[in-house]
Amino acid sequence: MSLPYDTTTQEYIEVIYALEKENRVARVTDIAERRGVTKASVSLVLNQLQKKELVERKQYGHITLTRSGKRLGSTLTQRHKAIKKFLQIVVGVSEGTADDDACKL
Repeated sequence: MSLPYDTTTQEYIEVIYALEKENRVARVTDIAERRGVTKASVSLVLNQLQKKELVERKQYGHITLTRSGKRLGSTLTQRHKAIKKFLQIVVGVSEGTADDDACKL
């Protein structure tokens, strides 16, 4: 099943979703660190995600997912876990490789 969002959008939503689960909100610094990119790059993508109504920027620089963003984040996270598990159990790759490859798929 193909999602109507590009790879970059999906990767950022998955990161923000994980950060929200851990910290209740995401921050530009945290997103940049997880993605291995600059804060300026994160800001550019966040502008696009806001236009798509997937994120909201709140007071103190907190970023949260909208209802649509949360649904997408949940879908992406479930898909990632299923692919990772498949790669580990069926294909027999290591956890780290399975995680990296699941991200790419």
